[in-house]
Amino acid sequence: MRPELSPPFRPLGELYFSDWSFEVFSPDGKWALLLQDRFGPYHVVSTQNLRDYLEGTVPPDKVEQAFVPSGLAALVHSNGRWVSDTEFEYQVGETLRTMRAEVK
Repeated sequence: MRPELSPPFRPLGELYFSDWSFEVFSPDGKWALLLQDRFGPYHVVSTQNLRDYLEGTVPPDKVEQAFVPSGLAALVHSNGRWVSDTEFEYQVGETLRTMRAEVK
């Protein structure tokens, strides 16, 4: 596929260049981890459905965001990375608390 024919990635919110310091694809290449805003969430999308997701015709397979108790400020999500074919980690907040999740 030629790059000019690929649908672009359009996050839901604002991302900074530094927000992209993580691994997008799982080690087996079956999943993509896409941060939507610097305050989350991450969308997990099977690469089989990635084109349709980018075109907006299918939802993500999973939406992952750290829980923020009512009344507290939103937490910056960063450093997303794959730890196995189906598990990923990311850090939240100023203290960089590590969260871990599975694709399903």
